Amino acid sequence: MQGQFLSLEQRQKLVLSPQLRQALSVLQLPLAGLAQLVQQELCENPVLEVREEPVWHEEEAAPEEPDWLEFFGDSSDLGLVRGEPVRDEPRAGEPAAGAAGGLVGGLGDYLLFQLHVSGAPPQLQVVGEYLVGCLDPRGYLSLPTDEVAGALGCEIAVVEEALALLQSLDPPGVGARSLQECLLLQLSRSPVEGADAEVVRLAERLVREHLEELAGGRVDRLAAVLCADLEKVHLAVRLVRALDPKPGLAFGGQQDVRYVQPDVVVERVGSDYVVLVNDWGVPRLGLSRYYRRLLEGDLVDEATRQFLQDRMRRAVWFLRSVEQRRHTLHRVAEAVFRFQRDFLERGWPGLRPLTLRQVAEAACCHESTVSRAVAGKYAQTPRGMFPLRFFFPSALAGRAGEAVATASVKKLLQEMVAGEDPSSPYSDEALAVLLRERGVDISRRTVAKYRAELGIAPSARRRCYHK
Repeated sequence: MQGQFLSLEQRQKLVLSPQLRQALSVLQLPLAGLAQLVQQELCENPVLEVREEPVWHEEEAAPEEPDWLEFFGDSSDLGLVRGEPVRDEPRAGEPAAGAAGGLVGGLGDYLLFQLHVSGAPPQLQVVGEYLVGCLDPRGYLSLPTDEVAGALGCEIAVVEEALALLQSLDPPGVGARSLQECLLLQLSRSPVEGADAEVVRLAERLVREHLEELAGGRVDRLAAVLCADLEKVHLAVRLVRALDPKPGLAFGGQQDVRYVQPDVVVERVGSDYVVLVNDWGVPRLGLSRYYRRLLEGDLVDEATRQFLQDRMRRAVWFLRSVEQRRHTLHRVAEAVFRFQRDFLERGWPGLRPLTLRQVAEAACCHESTVSRAVAGKYAQTPRGMFPLRFFFPSALAGRAGEAVATASVKKLLQEMVAGEDPSSPYSDEALAVLLRERGVDISRRTVAKYRAELGIAPSARRRCYHK
């Protein structure tokens, strides 16, 4: 019998309440995100207030403020000199602070400063300023000269002359329109000290005619094509490889800086390690006593009471979520560093393979909770600052069935390559054999994969015929 009919059945499914969703989202936030969320809640919820730090009463002995001018009176810090006032504006004819070296404004300000003191004609300076604005972060010119001439309404010859002026400025290679031109500009201005004219000419020829082959590292083949001495060709290759293909990146501005705050701090106390949750910069929150008294009294109407009760419940849940984040993060971090104590003691050789399940069992929580707790967070340890995800490396088989962390294997691989003979670098197979001798069961293909992930070139491109 076919047709439509109604039926009842029971099912079990997980439903996330709004409060649980909020707790999970707060747990995933790093320290900077948590501080931003706290400020947002303070603006939106009137019943939340910041708990002020305890103040000193008049009858108590307040800490004595040191006289900082006396402390630095001998100018031992080389920064504050008594008797010389701090000036915000430079004197006439004096370059602005930080212009040289690109320390304040980056590549653009550094080039403009050089352009203005070059003594070039005003027209060239105007065109040069426009060209500086057309540079990409690498320091390359991103527009053709004919488009620049059309935009400024001037002759192409003027733009070419201004571009030549720009390319004569520091850093060498700036204003180039291609990688080839960038390298040639550097070779024409700043060859490696000690390189003779023949090596420089070979390097220029390599860049002009054999740039792709040069990237492949086949020095012997290049020597045969150029009909030149192998050692001379290799010196030319070294000369080219010493150049900077992206000269503008050394002048990155504030937008390129990424600040990281540790969410967890691990400190050594005696023979033990203590895990602390970092909440610096996050204000201490509490419920407003004023609004609590309003709710307890009869001074507000029903609509206002309902509004305050709703905001009070929201504030309580938010405070619980923040406290639960701190508690969960502390438990998870303690479990992680109980497993990774050898890393705190010995460094990279002591890093152990670790899974979310192991930490979840030790911290008495779910794997998904551990995953959220470590996502995007950093730990400051006696060995340096690391993402918490760093302490969950995968494993390779080691000697006697022991697991070895892949991060430790990569570190060992870097050390082997750094200590190899440049004239006879290790092949991937040789590196695999050396790792097996140290107790790591690894294949050549895995070595090649790790080498590529570390940005290490193949052995043919690492070969050096002259030290």
